[in-house]
Amino acid sequence: MPRRHDTDATGECLAMPPTGRKLRCWIALGACYVLAQLALTACAGTRAPWVSYAFSIVSPLLALAACCRCAYVSAAGAARTGWTLFAVAMLFWSTGMLLSSWQDLSGQVASDATYFSDFAYFMYGAPLLLTMFLWCYAGCAGAYNYLTLQGVTEPWSEVLPGLPFLLLVLLTTRVPAAQAGMASTPAQRVPQKLTLLIDNFSPIFFTAALLGLGFAVMRTHFYLAAASLFVALLVHALRSATLQSRYMQSERALRAAHDKLEKLSLTDGLTGIANRRCFDQTLQLEWQRATRDNKPLALLIIDIDFFKSLNDAFGHPYGDSCLVQIAAALHSALPRASDLSARFGGEEFAAILPATDRAGALAVAHKMQQAIAAAAIVHAPSRGGLVTASIGLALNDAGQTPAPLLAAADQALYRAKQNGRNRVEG
Repeated sequence: MPRRHDTDATGECLAMPPTGRKLRCWIALGACYVLAQLALTACAGTRAPWVSYAFSIVSPLLALAACCRCAYVSAAGAARTGWTLFAVAMLFWSTGMLLSSWQDLSGQVASDATYFSDFAYFMYGAPLLLTMFLWCYAGCAGAYNYLTLQGVTEPWSEVLPGLPFLLLVLLTTRVPAAQAGMASTPAQRVPQKLTLLIDNFSPIFFTAALLGLGFAVMRTHFYLAAASLFVALLVHALRSATLQSRYMQSERALRAAHDKLEKLSLTDGLTGIANRRCFDQTLQLEWQRATRDNKPLALLIIDIDFFKSLNDAFGHPYGDSCLVQIAAALHSALPRASDLSARFGGEEFAAILPATDRAGALAVAHKMQQAIAAAAIVHAPSRGGLVTASIGLALNDAGQTPAPLLAAADQALYRAKQNGRNRVEG
């Protein structure tokens, strides 16, 4: 009877994803590895320690190879650094296990080898302080040591020390080579509460453990205790300095990004001068200051004459170029840094002149018209040949808000257009 395949609504066959098949294959290989260890340990008899040490060495070596592979295929940055630290940790553990197995199986308890193996075991944990793997291994190792102290020597107990390494190998199979060019998903970017707890408290636990070791052996091993206390304080100081440095760098980067975004939000994208939002904010502030200090405030609204005809004759790209040139001309005509020129909307511009009376505002308006004329921007011949502008002027003579000032300047601009354009009214 032919094998039946599951199909979707269109009748197409649904196959198991390749990643799912690959994961199942690795799980099967891991299970075979554990079963082989159990079977060989049970059948080895007096050679059981040799089998146990062989698997205890092979497991971290497999994990070392898997971590090296992940470090090679990962993108440069935090991911590659993390896998590299894992590989260094696996190398330390493999070295310590090789030395320990050589001492136990050969019967030669050499002090130098003991020191080197203990040092390798100690350094094994340093790169893994901020990872879940260390906690997984601590649980398995704690269970194994408890069973050993209780006299349990069953073959299955020998599997416990190698389980974390096999799980690490299994997890590394989920890291594809394409990860180097892929951005992390939101789920990967947002750490869980347990991960945050371990990230924050693991260095504290490590420092506290070293301090506890120092105080515990202070009476019998003074120099070892002093070294432990020194290392604990050094690690704590380095961590504090690193965190402070990262915090200050992040704060500076955030401040720079905030300033850049604020500047972009207040700048017209085409002309590079202030936009309508910046104009409204500045007008409100200058109005309040002028009312408080009882000083004059002048407002100019500038409109390009016959701008629609210019766009129709030469096209919108040329019109945009004219707006950029006129914005530069208007800005150059402002006499003080406290004055503001802004794009009011479309082909209209505005200028805020604090502490400026009518005579001063008229002088600035005429200077703006001269700057536009000096730019010699070509207009349609039927409109006089060069671009000109009409300007409406108003002062803060009355009113409780900037609205009457804005309305007065707009009415003055309307009169300038009605009276022939290319003129100043106010």
